[in-house]
Amino acid sequence: MRGHSPRKRSSRYARRLTCHDLGLTASTEPRASQAAHSRAVAATDRGASPLGGRLPAGRLLEGTVLTLLAGLAASLPVIASTVKGLGEGLTPTGDRAIIATRAYDVFSSHTPLVGQYSASTVLYSHIVHSLGPMLYWLIALPSRFGSATTPDVVIAAVNVLAIFATVALARRRGGVPLMLATAGTLALMCNSFSPETLHDIWNPSAGLLPFTLLLFVSWSLACGEYRLLPAGIVLASFAAQCELVFLLPSVGVLAVGVFGLLTHAAGRAKAWPWWIAALVAGLACWSAPIVNELTSHPGNLTLAAEAALSHGPTLGLTAGWRAVVHAIGIPPWWLQSPSNPFGRAGDVRSPASALATISCLVILCGLLIVGMAGLRRRRRDVPAAAMIGLLLCLSLAAVTSSNPTRPSLIPSLGYTLWFGSAAGMWVWLTIGWSIATLYGVRLRRPAPAGASRARALAGRAPAAGIALGLLAVLAVGTAVALGEGRDQDGDEYKPVKTVNAAIEHALGPSDRVVLVLGAHDFTAFDFRAAVVYDLRRRGIRVYDPAASVRLGSWYEPGKHNVDATVYVYDETRPPMHGRVIAKVSYGVRPHHTITVMVARARRASG
Repeated sequence: MRGHSPRKRSSRYARRLTCHDLGLTASTEPRASQAAHSRAVAATDRGASPLGGRLPAGRLLEGTVLTLLAGLAASLPVIASTVKGLGEGLTPTGDRAIIATRAYDVFSSHTPLVGQYSASTVLYSHIVHSLGPMLYWLIALPSRFGSATTPDVVIAAVNVLAIFATVALARRRGGVPLMLATAGTLALMCNSFSPETLHDIWNPSAGLLPFTLLLFVSWSLACGEYRLLPAGIVLASFAAQCELVFLLPSVGVLAVGVFGLLTHAAGRAKAWPWWIAALVAGLACWSAPIVNELTSHPGNLTLAAEAALSHGPTLGLTAGWRAVVHAIGIPPWWLQSPSNPFGRAGDVRSPASALATISCLVILCGLLIVGMAGLRRRRRDVPAAAMIGLLLCLSLAAVTSSNPTRPSLIPSLGYTLWFGSAAGMWVWLTIGWSIATLYGVRLRRPAPAGASRARALAGRAPAAGIALGLLAVLAVGTAVALGEGRDQDGDEYKPVKTVNAAIEHALGPSDRVVLVLGAHDFTAFDFRAAVVYDLRRRGIRVYDPAASVRLGSWYEPGKHNVDATVYVYDETRPPMHGRVIAKVSYGVRPHHTITVMVARARRASG
């Protein structure tokens, strides 16, 4: 057999590498050839030439630098929302202050073993919480040792890292085109949330972008990336413990990844240390809920299971189908700017448009078609991505349809359906990438002999396309960042700081035990919770009987001695006696006035 010259083999290999790096390599290539391509792509990402030596300076943009730039462009909405929040005087109020207080308690004798208070508690005789305290663990140090804004900065940093990791995994799975498409769609998806969601420590917000990263980690697991198994366990645990609504989709997509990993022939002998690491990570993540389950009767895991299985009348399958239609039908949730952060609760209670319904059916059929086509072509990645998309749609329908019809719980759909943006984004990406990788054509063809100028232009075309794609992602990220408005609770930031400063000035050095009382409406609750967190940060023992259902029994006053009592009311004349130390107003429609009083007492009881 006549051999090929080294020069011809190198030229042919370079052309095949380019097509593979673009994610459009023909599926009929031998497996050994695909493995060689993967090694060459990895070398290219490190800035090395697959043929030896270093890449020219102009091609460094195709390596790690390109991934970093794409991740940065996609992260611009998160960075901008955090900077704007800090400029508005960001400070935790309401449930956010409760979360910060519980995070402060991590390094104490009453460390939390469960997650945030659940609104479904109103249906049962026991208090139900989210599944675990991993969110508290994440912000424990900044809540105790940083400023009041540090926890939000940490969440923003985690979200940025999640975006960078998502973009990097997208490149590993589908080359530069999928990476740039993922970066652009991530930036667009950020536009479907209110600005504070991107840096918020509130549990429904904190799990969104880590959950999005979990989708790509699970997909990579299904493709044989066994080293990502511990990361998948941690991400799924974190999302599920942040908010109950993430449990079903997290378990579903991780199951796809684990199943694909178990059936993957390559690397089985080398994977066992990573299975052990995943087991250890899982035990660490769920250690606190397990302790709670063993020491409490009934435990929170038992209560959460009962809440999931017996919740009375629900919205039903019609609402569940509408959620899927709004998530992936035209226009999908992930491409819509929210006029109301909680408006999705209304979307699923009214009929969707004909365009949304028909397009949803077409897209679902498309998922099934590309999944089966991938199976016929023996592609593991395509059917795995399609299965993740279908499971996300089923999870979205199940979560919505099982929501109780009790009026006080209907508004909770406004934030439980936020993960519909990630689900819709994934489905659209899967359809587009699957069609391109299964039915697309190679973007480079060998130039005719003697056509040196044509070959030169062909060589520049991919680089020019990459540059244009990166500029498009940068433009999208910048547009979303510049279009962000104020934080939803921005009007409360300055008044809350005024109240906290007044209380600090009114309390003396000997006032180390303080009872906090006040009105029970949401407005007063926002301020009262902020007061509790600020007092805890200053090392003061705090009792708050109204908030103890959220904070735990350690905050119940009983008959303990207190040095002072703080009253927080949204009335001009509170029904208590004491010295008025602050009166703040905020908002326009309606106009709110908060009055704060301090009463000195040697002994008080709740």
